[in-house]
Amino acid sequence: MKTMMRLIGLSLLVLSITLPPLAMAADQKAVPTGMFELYAMNERDNIGNYITEDFILTAYAMMVNQSVTDMEQAVIVPAFKNLLTAMVQHLKNNPPSKVPVDVAAHSANLNYLSVVNALALGQTKIKDAPDGDAANVELSAVLDAKGTAVSPLMQQKIDYTQFKVRGKYTRTPELKNYFRAMRYSSTVLFPVLSSKATGITDKQADFLTAQACALAELIQNHPKIKQQYDSINENLSFLFGPPDDLTVGDYIQVSSVVPSETRLPDLRKKLAEFAGEYGKHPRIIAGIVNQAALKKEKRSASEVMTGFRLMPLRFTPDSAALQELCYGRLSGNYLGKDKKQPPFSMVLAGGRPVKGFPLALELMALSGSKVAEEILADSGDQAYKGYDGAFKKAKKTLGQGNGLAADHLALIAYWLKRGQDLQAENDPGRRLNTSLGFYTWHRYINILYAKQSYSAVGKSLLVSHPRSTAWIEPLPELYLLLKNQVEKLNNHLADPRYTRRMSTFAGLLERCHEIARNIVLGKSLSAADTDFLNTLDQAFKSLLPGEDHPIVVDIHTDANSGKVLEQALGYPEIVEHDTGKGRTRGALFTHYEFKQDMDKRLTDRAWQMMLIADPKMAKLQTAPGPDSGTKP
Repeated sequence: MKTMMRLIGLSLLVLSITLPPLAMAADQKAVPTGMFELYAMNERDNIGNYITEDFILTAYAMMVNQSVTDMEQAVIVPAFKNLLTAMVQHLKNNPPSKVPVDVAAHSANLNYLSVVNALALGQTKIKDAPDGDAANVELSAVLDAKGTAVSPLMQQKIDYTQFKVRGKYTRTPELKNYFRAMRYSSTVLFPVLSSKATGITDKQADFLTAQACALAELIQNHPKIKQQYDSINENLSFLFGPPDDLTVGDYIQVSSVVPSETRLPDLRKKLAEFAGEYGKHPRIIAGIVNQAALKKEKRSASEVMTGFRLMPLRFTPDSAALQELCYGRLSGNYLGKDKKQPPFSMVLAGGRPVKGFPLALELMALSGSKVAEEILADSGDQAYKGYDGAFKKAKKTLGQGNGLAADHLALIAYWLKRGQDLQAENDPGRRLNTSLGFYTWHRYINILYAKQSYSAVGKSLLVSHPRSTAWIEPLPELYLLLKNQVEKLNNHLADPRYTRRMSTFAGLLERCHEIARNIVLGKSLSAADTDFLNTLDQAFKSLLPGEDHPIVVDIHTDANSGKVLEQALGYPEIVEHDTGKGRTRGALFTHYEFKQDMDKRLTDRAWQMMLIADPKMAKLQTAPGPDSGTKP
């Protein structure tokens, strides 16, 4: 029966791709586009709910996503706008001393902050920047979000495609503005070192370091500005991990011991030494670095990308681990020449076949999935010189970090390992699929703040009809773990504007835990248990802003091929469970991993249109995975 239902789910997915758009519109109920829609179909068809672990995780991820959005809108967005306004106003009202370097840094920072502020306010024109022409060219480039180019304003190569608004940030104009401003202020780097690998000269490094010091002093020396800046970073650190760049405090500490007469060259040297001594080199390389130039300079990418960002990107263990498994860190050539087709992960860099893309399957293998290891071994995506050593480094890295991101990765590792002892039907393929789906949600929630690795270049409850049967996947430990995670998040945010939802959600998970525990103990479901499970989707829905739908998120950029790696969830797979008293129906994740052109990073809407009608869907090159042989 299990195999048959997987085939039914696959058939429905294929139909959803091949039917013309008009046919889909005429029969939307036939193929659920999300898990909540499937459970609503159960109520209409008088079929009992089969509450799967994937559905519980979907509801949990949606709840976390919405709680983070609420916090952003209530706290971060206003604080960020106020911070930018205060910094710009202070610079305008307080001209610098007559020292040339101070005058130049002051003017450059006013140009830079004018761009960030305009993005935050949704403006398309800057009127009062010192160099209005350069500032407006930069603003237009960010808004256009196309191509990779050297920024005349910031004197560095920038991948402007990453400023395309995507994920939940497409919902409102305010969120769109916030996405662009936060992403830009966390992309522009004020590097410590010059290097041909980044295109930064000594003169540019001196100038940008002078800017960084002036920004750090502005933040540090003005209590109101510092309070807002620290508040934003404290909230983001808990949710998305610690900064992966030098901080304001680092610049203040180092600059205090550098004589002013040798300030910039000596200061850059001291900052580089400080970063090396205290482990402040970035673990994740969020920018374009020329590997050949690095070798000539005998430097690492981490060294030449050391520096300050106004809003630092966050260290997440998964991005750091995946960074170890692609070109730049893993520089060995592809060895599987006997394969007819090159593996999904291979690209050409400087004419060499190297590993340009890390895969989600590799993260699952690092987390303990034997199925993922077997798929990777068969696909050739491990056949690179030095891979075994890189894998060991990545595994060590994956165990580091803190915050919500680290908690989610620990949950994945727990489920891949402990799940085999908990699930009645020991199906490692199902656990792998669940973990891939949840990881996609995890990256979707983190899309704005987590550092994206780069390869080196070369509402209200409905009245339900009584249903006599229902089922929940009996995994009490998993539901209790999720409940504890919700309570941890609730205690940290501690604001009734968005914590009441989490308290109610934790109560629902507690009830799921109790029912699942009774099943494990051999007890039958009561009528109250059945009613609870058959209305659980409605209870979740009352706490969330809408229903789930196919989502997509880009997680890695390879400038060699000009492509990004996308993780996506498609239409849910339909599964059934026979309770002995009748059938129940539920949903599992359908996970995709594929490449996409950099300048065509997908939004949710574009991905959904591909699933419905785009003929390109049939030509989609997917990474190896549990169902890679059946995906289009």
